Amino acid sequence: MAAEQPNGPAASHGEKLAALLDKIAALLCSEQVAALGLPDDEIHREIMLPLLPAMLRDSAIRQHWCEKSASGFISRLKSALENPGEFPLWKAADFEIHVAASYQAGADARALADTLLSEESLRETTATIMNAALHFVWEASAPVLPKQEPAVAPPSPLPTAPVFVPRDFLCANSTANRTLRRIMRIPGAGTFILRRGITGKTKAFRAL
Repeated sequence: MAAEQPNGPAASHGEKLAALLDKIAALLCSEQVAALGLPDDEIHREIMLPLLPAMLRDSAIRQHWCEKSASGFISRLKSALENPGEFPLWKAADFEIHVAASYQAGADARALADTLLSEESLRETTATIMNAALHFVWEASAPVLPKQEPAVAPPSPLPTAPVFVPRDFLCANSTANRTLRRIMRIPGAGTFILRRGITGKTKAFRAL
């Protein structure tokens, strides 16, 4: 089987995942993390917030997530990108990173990955933090659609030739069979009947 090109669809989704992880890591290291409403306890202060950004930025951990293309977060991200309205969610299983994948990671990333592997409750906590942060950065980066101006119907063109109408369509003061009648519609002004009498003069009457 031919190797997948580095600029193919999988590579593109990997780049989007990397961009999201960068934004989440930056958020967790900033004062804006308070907006997530995370518990102020020892687990969050001493373990999750100090170590999680390092794990998100680690290339070995990212490679592990990219390889989970069938069942991992990257598959949910791909579906959300291809189907507007969907939102990808992290699951506790996404943080069950085995030693075979984490042994090449940096010290902080490997320490957290090993802890998460042995503590299911911490994997649930990590997924909760990640989904709160993802909501924050996802909404902030959502494209703003341009305001649509209401459609304006073009004005009706003036007739290029007289349109003859029945006698009973004329104003009450029009006369006779001896008149030549035509109708003219003027945008913004109304509809007028033009009558040329036997004297040869043409008069305009507003249609009733």
